[in-house]
Amino acid sequence: MSEPTVLDNIRQVYIYLREECGYKCSYGKVRDAVEKHRTLTPRRGGGFSRGTVDAWARAHLVKLVDPSPDADRPTIPSPTDTPLPGAAEKKIEAQAQYLGLKLSKEQFEFAERRGLYVETAIIERELADRAVTMRHMLEGYFREAAAEVISLLGGNIERARRLAEIVGGDPDRADDLSQAQYALQPELIARTQLRLRDALNCYAAGNWYTEEFAALWDRYRATTEAAAAETMRELIEYVGGDADMAQAALARFVITRRGVE
Repeated sequence: MSEPTVLDNIRQVYIYLREECGYKCSYGKVRDAVEKHRTLTPRRGGGFSRGTVDAWARAHLVKLVDPSPDADRPTIPSPTDTPLPGAAEKKIEAQAQYLGLKLSKEQFEFAERRGLYVETAIIERELADRAVTMRHMLEGYFREAAAEVISLLGGNIERARRLAEIVGGDPDRADDLSQAQYALQPELIARTQLRLRDALNCYAAGNWYTEEFAALWDRYRATTEAAAAETMRELIEYVGGDADMAQAALARFVITRRGVE
């Protein structure tokens, strides 16, 4: 029976390259080639064709064991081995540094497009708009609360009549009036707490005040949710479970990077 020509997922690709083909690679390198760099692309119908995987490996990986005659020299340098001239070494080192910086820049730009990095100016504008909203909200609260307090303490005509009935024009009953006023304190505190709670809840409700930040947050959330779903599918496949249950598992468990509490 011939071997299957399609590898179902990234883990199978990694095992195929490492164990069957003898390439030097890690699971993370294969995953990044698929998800970050897009140099290894899946089939339209799902999975990865062996031909595509082999072509990618020849272009990006090296064998664990190099059978070429050029690699027959021992690992311990012999007296006949001559080092590269200083200028050539510096040129190679400079090229390696340039390629490393270029790769880092491309990785950063790709992560930025996925919403993993946000410009400081965008966050500052978001926070500035939130601060203005909070200020207007509290100013409106105090203006409205002043009228409510006055009403509670006698501004309302019906309440004023009741207060007049309590004192009855008799100075000896001033203590009764004082106690009646203090009796309103719990009601005043309760109303103040309710209005302040509503104001703070509105401010912290996750409604973004700038379109830039809202769009970035949506991209970030989509990226992190997709990564968590892929990790959960890999974990389920690793233990021989049904990968289609990944979303159900994510409803009960949280996927985070190592070292993140």
